[in-house]
Amino acid sequence: MKTRTLLFIVFYIIKTGYSQDVSLVKDVFERKMGSYPQNLTNVNGTLFFSANNGTNGRELWKSDGTDLGTVMVKDICTIADRGADPQNLTNVNGVLFFSADNGINGSELWKSNGISAGTSLVKNIMLPDAHIDLGSNPKNLTNVNGILFFSSENKINGRELWKSDGTAVGTVIVKDIVSGKNSSNPEHLINFNGSLFFTVDNGINGRELWKSDGTSAGTVLVKDILAGSLSSNPSMFTNANGTLFFITDNGKSGVELWKSNGTSSSTVFIKDFNLKFAERNYSVTNTDGYINYMVENNYSLPYMNGHIFFNIESGQGWADLWKSNGTEDGTVQFSKADRYIPSGLTEMNSALFFIIDKVVSSGEVELWKSDGTKEGTKLFQKISGGVLNLTGVNGILLFSKHNGELWQCDGTLAGTKCLKTGLRTNSLSEFFTYINGIIYFRADDAIHGSELWKLEVKRN
Repeated sequence: MKTRTLLFIVFYIIKTGYSQDVSLVKDVFERKMGSYPQNLTNVNGTLFFSANNGTNGRELWKSDGTDLGTVMVKDICTIADRGADPQNLTNVNGVLFFSADNGINGSELWKSNGISAGTSLVKNIMLPDAHIDLGSNPKNLTNVNGILFFSSENKINGRELWKSDGTAVGTVIVKDIVSGKNSSNPEHLINFNGSLFFTVDNGINGRELWKSDGTSAGTVLVKDILAGSLSSNPSMFTNANGTLFFITDNGKSGVELWKSNGTSSSTVFIKDFNLKFAERNYSVTNTDGYINYMVENNYSLPYMNGHIFFNIESGQGWADLWKSNGTEDGTVQFSKADRYIPSGLTEMNSALFFIIDKVVSSGEVELWKSDGTKEGTKLFQKISGGVLNLTGVNGILLFSKHNGELWQCDGTLAGTKCLKTGLRTNSLSEFFTYINGIIYFRADDAIHGSELWKLEVKRN
């Protein structure tokens, strides 16, 4: 409902008495250096993030969108200027989980309800030696049905898969996949249809696709895609309407597109893109296309209208746009870039937006829009000054220019405009968070340094 309401507001910005304001939330580090807000996370309508105010080091902060309501939650590490460096901020049923170093235990698992007294160490997993605060360094925190999964390390099991219900007793290793001190190193954790999917190297099959229901017996290899001890290295996991898409290498076709429904039989190769390059007679030694998924999309694939979207790069300096519905016949090229590489593939309001940088010397780029068909893939607008990465946030496409302008696009030419000048932002989506009609982001206006800003929609 919130998304639909925001889309309605954005559509009528030009036609009614609504306007959009961009403003600084708070100057946390009151010098030009800036507090560099990171890990912006929504927990029940409150924005949590880490920041450095120049006195306490990098600590946990929260904001309600006002100056007075933007405060440090707790000085977790009281050692002067050191900071606890909160990372991996994750919402699990209205509780914020994160990793932090209090200067005693090393980096361990913490939780917070937004007040100092409710911000506490969950468990000292590593139990450090007497002479070193080593820490278990929790990573890849992932919420699956109210259970927090993560990778963590102790002196007995190495780095393995763990879970937590927020209590010390309920924070336990799920499975010692590589027994003893050696590690399986879980990576790419994702909630897929209520189960955890991830990759590990069990020391026998190489790094492959696994799944877990939170029990040792239910933590199993899905498929040994590259048979034997070598690794297929699955990555770029995307849950697209109940199908898990990813890229991997089975040792025969190169890095290609795969899908899975969670069983070995459903984990299959979709299409061999070699045929495409053979047909175009490229003069290359290796005709296997490289699937380029654009890190601007958080290492996943844009998904709309029943398809995922991606580039395939030939190695000749350009790439074509493709889409797939998970079948070989439904995996098709729909746009030819002609010696350019489309970048920043971003879905917004059932349309695909991307950038083609044609004139590097002048800084002019082309913003394109597509409905996923050849006929519906067209130049949307030429933009001078260069464009940084595109970000779609609740029905608004945001991007910044090299000259320090923040722009928005609602899918129409009339709604594509500059919101503020003199403001440099990092347009990676991890730095943009939407809460109750406000989009929070990190930006630098060359006066306050890099601080927390907001884009607010309101009535004139």
